Amino acid sequence: MNHPYQTPNTQHPTPITSIHGARATCRELLTLLVEEKHGLARHDVARIDANIQNKRRLTLRLEQQLADIKQTKAVWKTDATAVTQAGLLAEEIAVFQTMARENAMLLKAAHQLRADLILSIRDAVDTGQPRVQTYSAAGTLNTSENTSRLVTCSI
Repeated sequence: MNHPYQTPNTQHPTPITSIHGARATCRELLTLLVEEKHGLARHDVARIDANIQNKRRLTLRLEQQLADIKQTKAVWKTDATAVTQAGLLAEEIAVFQTMARENAMLLKAAHQLRADLILSIRDAVDTGQPRVQTYSAAGTLNTSENTSRLVTCSI
């Protein structure tokens, strides 16, 4: 008999399914990091910017999957296959973290290189500009500094 207020049967994923899902998400993240690393080598900033949203989405998904796996730890610790898959997941996460650190260092280096380049251009412009000289109300000569201004922004 069908009851109008009966809740549907929602199936929770098994621990092994959760671990497989987390491994798949981790591999997707690794793929994005490899693309990012190649983009950094080719100075393809547009490609790196396009991947940011995907990386955030996948990272959030992986965090949720890991939280779900942690909640069912007592269940999957008794399953040998799940323990093996969890070990593989831990290895993949370690590779992901290493690659993420490498890419972060490359991004910081690229950012610093650009900042140094902009500063050297500014210094070259400043040394080549003539100083502005005006007369004050008292009749003395005022010489202003010939400095350009940089607008700071955070990334």
